[in-house]
Amino acid sequence: MPSKVTRGFADTSVGQVHYRTARPQGAVSTRPLMMFHGSPSSSTSLSRLVACLGERRTVVAFDTMGQGDSCPPPSADVTFEDYARFYAEALTSLGLEFNRVDLFGTHTGARIAAELAIAYPARTGKLILDGMRRGTSEFWQEYAASLDLSRDIDEDGTQFHKAWSKLRDSFFFFPSYRRDAAHFRGTRLPDPIELHEYALEVFKGIAWSHVPYRLAVLYPSEQRLPLIGRPTLSTCAPTDGPFGDIDYVAGLIPGAVAKPHPQQARIGNKTDAETASFAAMLADWLDEPLPAAHDKQETIA
Repeated sequence: MPSKVTRGFADTSVGQVHYRTARPQGAVSTRPLMMFHGSPSSSTSLSRLVACLGERRTVVAFDTMGQGDSCPPPSADVTFEDYARFYAEALTSLGLEFNRVDLFGTHTGARIAAELAIAYPARTGKLILDGMRRGTSEFWQEYAASLDLSRDIDEDGTQFHKAWSKLRDSFFFFPSYRRDAAHFRGTRLPDPIELHEYALEVFKGIAWSHVPYRLAVLYPSEQRLPLIGRPTLSTCAPTDGPFGDIDYVAGLIPGAVAKPHPQQARIGNKTDAETASFAAMLADWLDEPLPAAHDKQETIA
């Protein structure tokens, strides 16, 4: 049975970050799992997966700074290396239980998780990258330039109308600003209540969400991923855009393996049963013993 999901805040040197967490009722012998969501939402998009994974381990899913209920980043010039440092501070503030953790990230969150593993290898057990793709291109540079909704903020609330329209259109077209047959996705709209709740999370990030989102879109995978030295799983749903890159991504990381989701649907579109099946796949891989060469640990004040 999925675990209960509760919420909290962790301290960093630049403010507090919000998280959702779940854990088994009894004693826990597995490493905690830290999770990072995709843009432009929040950890609410991972809630059902958190609950399922929490049956076997402590799980903490953070809101990215500038999204959800976390504080904004300290400046628009922040880097993913900075994000890694801030979330390492957050882990330290949560206590010794989180001295060494496994990491999961999807899309934008995959970049944050990767940078944590690069910067703090001895604090990292295993790493799961969901929806990671190869590096940037001319299209992604164009897409990155479209992400900043903060410029629409005014006294008439224009930002909310534009954010809503962009969010709604993103279910039908990718990118959402190319509304033609060639870019039609055919994804159904969620239930109206689900769409409302998703929109509220997006609205929270209008002023800052583009900062981590743009970093993710322009992430130099070919330069950064080979620096990862932890056991890594590259995964993706077959209906998710980066699916064709899961083997390529695994090939960039020494010793990494690639394995697709057991179902077609992306994380947010899975049924409860499909979410439980995906969680079981991830948990089984995490539970495999670490190679002896990776079984070292460090303490960070």
